[in-house]
Amino acid sequence: MEGDFQDVTKRMYIVFSGNMSTPLFIGVVLLSVLFGLDVATTTMVLSLGGMEGNVLMSGIAQFPFLHLLIKGITMIAITLIVRWADTIVRGIGLYPLSLVIVVYAFAVANNVGVLLLLRG
Repeated sequence: MEGDFQDVTKRMYIVFSGNMSTPLFIGVVLLSVLFGLDVATTTMVLSLGGMEGNVLMSGIAQFPFLHLLIKGITMIAITLIVRWADTIVRGIGLYPLSLVIVVYAFAVANNVGVLLLLRG
């Protein structure tokens, strides 16, 4: 029982310390950029009369600061989760992070497409 507690404590230390692999760091930075682009392009779409397609974010996206705050909190949660996964199996956190990156790359591409249509 005490060994389990020490193992969890050690993992938590690794998650919150500055020890992050380079690929994971690059993924986190890339996702942060995509989150920022998502907020910026969504704000532009809304200002041109478009609408938010994500039902969960529709009430939040019209307030850019709140939208950015929610994305920031989400970014912190994702970073902690993938770092925790990396303490269990080295490199495994990159897989879910890559999936989230792909999803947000599509979201930003969609927003840019909508912007091009609205600006027409």
